[in-house]
Amino acid sequence: METVGEPAVALHDCSFSYPGGRHVIAGLDWQLAPGSFAVLTGATGSGKTTIFRLLLRLLLPTSGHIYVLGEDLGRLPARQRPKLRRRIGVVAQDLALLGDRTVEQNLRLALAVQGKRGRDAKRRVVQLLQEGNLMHRRHDLPVQLSGGERQRLAVARAASGFPDLVLADEPTSHLDPESAVEIVERLERLQIAGSTVIVVTHVPGHFRHVSARRTFRLEHGTLREL
Repeated sequence: METVGEPAVALHDCSFSYPGGRHVIAGLDWQLAPGSFAVLTGATGSGKTTIFRLLLRLLLPTSGHIYVLGEDLGRLPARQRPKLRRRIGVVAQDLALLGDRTVEQNLRLALAVQGKRGRDAKRRVVQLLQEGNLMHRRHDLPVQLSGGERQRLAVARAASGFPDLVLADEPTSHLDPESAVEIVERLERLQIAGSTVIVVTHVPGHFRHVSARRTFRLEHGTLREL
């Protein structure tokens, strides 16, 4: 799993155990070059979401090092973490949409967090609405959207700041086939535009038509490429 130049993501001899000693990953070495599209799969409880959380620094490894976009997460000062976080787009499994904000307001707030306001932000919101086929739902609340529309909004929000890295946790799991295809195509367009995309999923077949994908299976705390 070697890469040329500085990887977008690198785990070096990385292990993680929950209190009580249950090992999730053990001595894991994994690298992805910038612009990769990685599909991470495995059985329920294999540790896929743990890796997702480690990459977001929501968890820290028991041992080893994790590098994201050139930064050692274990040594990154607190004052520098927001800057790195703004370079990462996240599609969480629960979507984490703001239920009291409209589709447009969800996108505007995501841009405001990144310091983008005014005309440039307005143009970017329109672009995201068009790309996500959400223009006709711009004034609706998330609860008024279909499952596919909510997922498209979550992807649009993740893409709002032209992220260097996109992390998506089960983005197609509960969608009908047509909606799943739309999400896969949108994530692939982000990768083509230059983002490194990592998808955690138990349905890797949804991504079989992504030409640049690399598929990895997590088993017994280690990754193997399929």
